[in-house]
Amino acid sequence: MNEMPLRLRSTVLAAALDRRPAGFPDPEALPAAAVPYSAEVGKLDRLLREVTEKQWRTTVLGELTTRQLVEHLTENDAKLAGALHLAMPASKQAHDLWRDLAFGLLRHAVHAPLTDRVEVGGLSMPARNAYLGRAFETWIHADDIRSALGRPTDPPSPAHLQALADLHIRSLPTALRLSGRTVPDRIAQVRLTGAFTHDWRIPLSRNGSGEPAVTITADALEFCYLAANRRAPGTVPMTVTGDHTIAGDLLAVMTYFSDE
Repeated sequence: MNEMPLRLRSTVLAAALDRRPAGFPDPEALPAAAVPYSAEVGKLDRLLREVTEKQWRTTVLGELTTRQLVEHLTENDAKLAGALHLAMPASKQAHDLWRDLAFGLLRHAVHAPLTDRVEVGGLSMPARNAYLGRAFETWIHADDIRSALGRPTDPPSPAHLQALADLHIRSLPTALRLSGRTVPDRIAQVRLTGAFTHDWRIPLSRNGSGEPAVTITADALEFCYLAANRRAPGTVPMTVTGDHTIAGDLLAVMTYFSDE
């Protein structure tokens, strides 16, 4: 008599855990800047649950295996956790350690103001930008694993992709400055289309003003792959109008914050 209800209960619990594992915060409770990270963490967690022992040893990026790439993600997540004064989890396995650390970052975001500044990798930024940066890297490395294992890529939703593109485009003036390229008193316009359509006008220095000196138009997803160093600049179709020298400078620093 009880066999069917117990079996049904197990099925429901398994489905619930697959959707939102224990310790994974409700996305509706998260601030907007942490939601893309939540989505990408959930997707990568589900992917890693399906990886076989042989696939953990598969080379997926350069000389890095799946396990080493997950360990690399964990190291970068740990930098943010350290900046937020969070304790490192005690997990031993690569998947468990990465997941527990990522879940801890998400739980922190539920109650912490992401407007506070943190220093990560020698750069000071609002915590919201750091969470978006973790979303970007988690997505890209998850796609590295998918591609190496013969699975289709799984880009962020259009709304999340726009948030990640926004982070990268707003960082271009900093990339110019840190790379020693100066574009005084000029404005650049970036127009992305495809998954979403949006325009940005970016002052390329503190005194940048006026009409855009250059407009770069590209597909949103391909632009993000370019920013992640997953596309060579010459392979991404784009239209440049205006000052091609400034466009060249922007393309030259496009991957400045990419960690490969």
